[in-house]
Amino acid sequence: MIRSIALGLLMITSVLASSLDGTGGADGVPTLDNVKVQAESSVPAWELSRGEDRLVILSDYFPRRITEDNYIDSDVVEDLASSAEALIYGPGVVAGDSVGLLNGLFMLRAYRIATRIPNGGTLEAILDPALYASWSENKALYMPRNRSVERMRPAYAAFELYEAAMDHYGVQNTASAYRALFSSFEDRKSDRIDARYRLEVDAKSKDVRAFQIDETKAEACFAHTVTNLRKSLEASQEGADAWDSRDMSALRSYYDRTPAIDRCWERLINQRTAELMGAPDPYAVAPMHWVDIVESEFNTKDTMITHLPARTILTESGVIALLMERGWVLRRLH
Repeated sequence: MIRSIALGLLMITSVLASSLDGTGGADGVPTLDNVKVQAESSVPAWELSRGEDRLVILSDYFPRRITEDNYIDSDVVEDLASSAEALIYGPGVVAGDSVGLLNGLFMLRAYRIATRIPNGGTLEAILDPALYASWSENKALYMPRNRSVERMRPAYAAFELYEAAMDHYGVQNTASAYRALFSSFEDRKSDRIDARYRLEVDAKSKDVRAFQIDETKAEACFAHTVTNLRKSLEASQEGADAWDSRDMSALRSYYDRTPAIDRCWERLINQRTAELMGAPDPYAVAPMHWVDIVESEFNTKDTMITHLPARTILTESGVIALLMERGWVLRRLH
């Protein structure tokens, strides 16, 4: 579970890549194996503007399977990045750098113990029978040989199901507009602005039991994952097709009908950690924290660039909605 804790404390944007393998066929005629479709991309971009201030926004569609990969024109991304005075990281929550090795190991031990149902209990014993039946169906599809997960508390079992489902559908984290954008700022590190909300962590006085997540919230997270994960992943091809064809109306319709993949276990872990530190709910604070930094940076800059989730842009929600409430205007660039 060490990996799950690391993921629980960091907001990580996922990105994807593509490949093409060629071999020689009979009579010297070239043939292709494992061909993956690469739809050439104009690199969809948006802009939020207010007066002379411009925030250029790039995005990616996710989840995307290996066979749904698309080609990103890095030159287009480079041109957009070169016109920006700074790259501002998208909003999110990250654990602070204040956790030393020993304290970090203490926290990992605390979390690891907190993942297990006490007294040798099982999911079958604590869940509603109908919910457990849905869980069993998903587990049989994505991780039939994983027995230990049956003794995990619901939030952590939800994470294991998510990981197994991602692997089952072949989702990978490699090249994308996100990676191309950050590559464009490889030699401009001083122009990168981290506007994420940083949760400072001090584990010295916390005992193992303190890291347990509220059972009601954990079960709601579990139920949401079991109910929506398969539906979201199996419908993802429709969203990929809409994105690759640049049909944003179709993608917006897809988002209206398809639930988002909610990493609720991650949020619960970070919220509980913040509670123990006497800090506010990081997910309540993070969006406005980001917006305030963005606006303050425009006191000395005219153009910046960032990367936001496609769903946030097309549904005009989250930080997009907050900026529009402050007079910013959203438009599609290309």
